[in-house]
Amino acid sequence: MPPAVAIAASWIGSAVASYIGLTGLAATIVGGVIAMGVNSIASSLFGFNEPPKNSASNSVNLNTTGAVNAIPVIYGLRRVGGTRLFIDTTNDNKNLHLVFAMAEGQVAGITWIYVNSEPAAIYDPTSAYTGSYSSELGAPDTAGFRYRSKFSGKLTVRWRDGSDTQDSITYLQLAVGTDKWSTNHKCSGVAILYVQLVYNTELYNGLPQITADIKGKKVTDTWDGTWTATDYDNPAWVLFDYLTNTRYGKGIDKSMLDKDSFIATKNYCNELVTMKDKDGNNISQKRYIANGHIDTSKTIIDNVKDILTSMNAFMVQSGGKYRVRCNKAETPSDFVFNEDNITGSWDIQLGSKTNRFNQTKITYFEPENSYQGNIFLVKDATYLAKDNNQVYERELVLPLTCDYARAAYIGRIVIMLVSSVPTTPNVIAAVFAVRLLVTVANLTVIVSPKMSF
Repeated sequence: MPPAVAIAASWIGSAVASYIGLTGLAATIVGGVIAMGVNSIASSLFGFNEPPKNSASNSVNLNTTGAVNAIPVIYGLRRVGGTRLFIDTTNDNKNLHLVFAMAEGQVAGITWIYVNSEPAAIYDPTSAYTGSYSSELGAPDTAGFRYRSKFSGKLTVRWRDGSDTQDSITYLQLAVGTDKWSTNHKCSGVAILYVQLVYNTELYNGLPQITADIKGKKVTDTWDGTWTATDYDNPAWVLFDYLTNTRYGKGIDKSMLDKDSFIATKNYCNELVTMKDKDGNNISQKRYIANGHIDTSKTIIDNVKDILTSMNAFMVQSGGKYRVRCNKAETPSDFVFNEDNITGSWDIQLGSKTNRFNQTKITYFEPENSYQGNIFLVKDATYLAKDNNQVYERELVLPLTCDYARAAYIGRIVIMLVSSVPTTPNVIAAVFAVRLLVTVANLTVIVSPKMSF
């Protein structure tokens, strides 16, 4: 093995390779990344060198009012409160009518509706649901909603999924009159939720908080024009949707995206891997999924970073196209950099303890806790010992990750990635201008007798 290969390997090290399942020569050469035009993967894309941002504010769970409120984009499954669009009473103020804008459309579906955080109704038109509270649920109404017995006769729910061609809610028109909610009140392109509550002091006092579990955007593989229910939470397609959407995303043409890299990343995210749950038990599930919301009032780059965290990935631009790559072990390209083909200057960067850490404080958003932020620590005794038991901690917010096992999986890979960066001057962290026979972020070997490697 040439000395340059060992140098490349020292960036990340075999620990990461063994953790994500690569052995042999490929495991040795994990970290030689060409970083032309690419910032440090761990520091810039995950924001480790910046104060952590509250990327997934719990305010999305609340009912809000306002004519200019940002409408969230839901990806995967997420509980949201929505912006109140309409309020009225009928039947001598005994019936309360509320309409909420829940998310940008078109979404994949809706499941539970909650009144003051209590499960009240579920969309289950075929009575297929057999989980919690199933014994309390009545038969589906004409719109497919089933109500828990305590809410039966006291709650009515209707919704629209946010299609651009959706119609108005007829039930609401009949209840309040077309002078207040007409056939023109379609809210095209926005998923809306209507609830009618019959006054009952045992169930609620005052104006109740209404939330719902929304199955997010119908993320389409627009290269062939199809949508599959199994991939609506795939992070690669989520990123594709956000980058190309002209309503709430960047709106770039798909020709600027590298199709092969997005498909490869989609498949990598869908692979079943073994992870540890909270109790330390092995579980098998998809490597990465995206469950969360995008705040459309934030900048495009911040939202892209949020999406990338859900698949432990980074983006590069090469050959006029944007490519997405997950941080993972890969075999190097056949091309070797040497003094004959290096045409520009050298840029050698040293590792630094300010950019490495041996412990992460991870925040993810747990459904069992009403999607409130849950915090835990990922530690590594090996890297702590290498740092003379000096704790170097960084905070990592995973706004589109909603289960402990995946959050811990991501945290462990990232901590090994960063903690393995040496502080000695034999690390090439960025490589110079060359004849572009390899693409950005390819793994490669560098040979230079002058530099003693």
